[in-house]
Amino acid sequence: MQGSGFPKIGTKYRFDAMVTSEEYMKKKSIYRPKGMANAVFVYSDKLLRYMIKALDLKRTDLIYKGYLDVYISRERGLMLTKLGVGAPLTASTADELVHWGIKNFYIMGNAGSLSKNLPYNGIVVCTKAVRDEGTSHHYMKASLFSYPDKSLVIKAKRAVSAAGMPCYSGPSWTIDAPYRETFKEVKHYRDKGVLTVEMEASALFAVATVLKARSCAIFAISDILDEDWSVFNPSRIIGYKNLAAVAEKLFPKLKA
Repeated sequence: MQGSGFPKIGTKYRFDAMVTSEEYMKKKSIYRPKGMANAVFVYSDKLLRYMIKALDLKRTDLIYKGYLDVYISRERGLMLTKLGVGAPLTASTADELVHWGIKNFYIMGNAGSLSKNLPYNGIVVCTKAVRDEGTSHHYMKASLFSYPDKSLVIKAKRAVSAAGMPCYSGPSWTIDAPYRETFKEVKHYRDKGVLTVEMEASALFAVATVLKARSCAIFAISDILDEDWSVFNPSRIIGYKNLAAVAEKLFPKLKA
């Protein structure tokens, strides 16, 4: 046991894993359709319904046998997975799907705003994420930020503009303890130029970096975290519609 830092053995990211996702996927997943390079992670049943309609997705249980809700579109080279919130499941699913053939990972979901300058339901493309969750530190050396793929960030910004919406971009604060967000932290990160708070981005960015995949995160603003915070935005359904419209531009049908 080593001190009070995290992880307890600080150099563990250098160690080989006892059980790898590659071994797991070889045993569990024999269904690997060709040309499926993109994966989208969503965290809301309502957003899922809009995505299914916008992207013509079809459910399949051949990958996770119903354990996770998985939908695919061969025409768009895309699979979409509905996950529970939080960094651990996002990271482990991405870790597995790299060995299933996925090269590009996208988070599309809600985020709270640390800035009053961001409108409800506005779309934000994340440029880097504060690693205030535990999972990423088991994958790579400690640092303040983890980073998305620059080319996917550019692609995402273009998709937002193509969908006819203003595109906001900037850092996010990823924390896996939603009931321990404090106003002191909100003010600290807001003063540092951080725009949003959510629970998954920094972990996905770290896993993708380590496994030589690419990643990106696109958020719809669901609430504004400040001293006047009381409830989530009641019109969040607009944010889901906005994300689905962006996804339709981001993943056009492939040419035959």
